[in-house]
Amino acid sequence: MTFEKKFNVGYDYSAALLISENGETLIGGSSQILKKALKDVENPNINTKGIDVYYRNKNVGTFAVELGNGASETEKVIQYIDKLYTNLLNKNSTGAKVAETKLNLETLFRADHNFSVRVLARTVMQWYAAVTDMYLNGRHRLGLPLPQKERAQLGEQFREEMYAMVGQMFTELKKKRPQHDSTEITNVVICHDMTNVAELLDEYSRFLTQSKVYAVLCESCNTYFLAHSWNAHYCENCKPKRKTLSKKLYAEKCSDGIRKQRQVVKYRFENFIYKSKIWDDLSDAAKTEYQQLRSEYISSTKSMLEQYEYRGEAAMEREIERYIKDMDTKRVELEGMLTKG
Repeated sequence: MTFEKKFNVGYDYSAALLISENGETLIGGSSQILKKALKDVENPNINTKGIDVYYRNKNVGTFAVELGNGASETEKVIQYIDKLYTNLLNKNSTGAKVAETKLNLETLFRADHNFSVRVLARTVMQWYAAVTDMYLNGRHRLGLPLPQKERAQLGEQFREEMYAMVGQMFTELKKKRPQHDSTEITNVVICHDMTNVAELLDEYSRFLTQSKVYAVLCESCNTYFLAHSWNAHYCENCKPKRKTLSKKLYAEKCSDGIRKQRQVVKYRFENFIYKSKIWDDLSDAAKTEYQQLRSEYISSTKSMLEQYEYRGEAAMEREIERYIKDMDTKRVELEGMLTKG
């Protein structure tokens, strides 16, 4: 943080991820309430009064996916952080405006589809309550509110601390790729105050990687999904679409000019191998000779087409055409020899 931290506000809101063989549960609450709920780590009591339950027994890694997909939605909450900050700067701000902002945050907390946004909204409300108590009772000896100048400074600190926490929430997991070390999923509790959300996410990231669970960005729909490898590229919804699209593009390419010529000759090779009545009667040496010619043709034309797609030269296209015709002639001659032989 680049700002000077003048006030020790004493924010008190924590989040806890409870992970077991049944899945992942995300809860939140004050340190005292969470301490009570997690007294028995093997059997946490998430029905403890005052606990915020964000979800129960979802797939392990759910929170990582929600953080990834919620990054673009942080503006929902940031706009209210800015409004609360403005209220602290303006001594003439009305209670009605603050109440409206709190109601909007409460609505996000209760109803938003993304759990990370809900956690963030709840944290803002809890932190602002602590800030409100600070500026109303800042001069403890006299029981008077803070002077306006200090109230404005408190507003600056509140906004900067909120921004820092939001930034950590939506970037920390993306930076973490610990070493692989497979481990069984047993009862695990990861609990940290939201002022130390980076520590919570660091510990969570280590656990996910050790368990070979990853939140990966789909290259097609640009949303995060759970995978068992960093090398995964497409979510389950996009895989079939991608496969269909690849076939369509391949068919379009093969119907175009020299690509079609290449494909026709390739099919001729394959027809002789798989549909010819004499193939099974050929010697192993004859089969090997024919397959070597086929492999040479496929490999060479593939390489030549890749160069052509990159360079796009007419001379290159003519060279490929000549090669395809020459190889087709060799194919016909070899098939004739094998048939007679």
